[in-house]
Amino acid sequence: MNHTRTRTSSKNDIVRLLSVLLLLGLLVVSGCSSAKKGAGVEGEDGEGTGTLSDEDLALQNQERWADGAAIPNAQGDGPFQDILFDFDSSSVRSEYQPMLRDVTAQLKGDSSMRVEIEGHCDNRGTNEYNMALGERRAKSVARALYDLGAPAEQLATVSYGEELPIAPGSSEEDFGKNRRAHFAVSKR
Repeated sequence: MNHTRTRTSSKNDIVRLLSVLLLLGLLVVSGCSSAKKGAGVEGEDGEGTGTLSDEDLALQNQERWADGAAIPNAQGDGPFQDILFDFDSSSVRSEYQPMLRDVTAQLKGDSSMRVEIEGHCDNRGTNEYNMALGERRAKSVARALYDLGAPAEQLATVSYGEELPIAPGSSEEDFGKNRRAHFAVSKR
């Protein structure tokens, strides 16, 4: 009888240990998934190279835009104007095709030029959803450029989701300005 209690006790100990390990594993996984992810950056091969932490994203933005005080506007009348999107859409509207052809011509004409296409959203929806939508917007613009002949090695994408609104208000006009893909042009 004593032997049976020991065996039952051992089984209970193993079940408890496995339960604790499972619980710890779930806590670790849920902690990782609930942590806010930063911008996903697409590499030359089209695969994501990782995500930026909130701290890395803040540092990057601080270096680039002086604490958000100078978020870049569209490039005026040049070829690198912002592309605006309809609500909850990542489809590039046909009205932007002439501009995309001009951007492609610029890239093909200067192999030292690099374009990071930034996907942005208005603040409706969750942060996670908007990060994914911003990524789809950036990638759809990159795909359109690539399809027009832009060299893939000159294109990169990043999503800022709703984090960097160009129009901070909450009117439909403001929302429309924030649903955009922005070109960050650099030379190597």
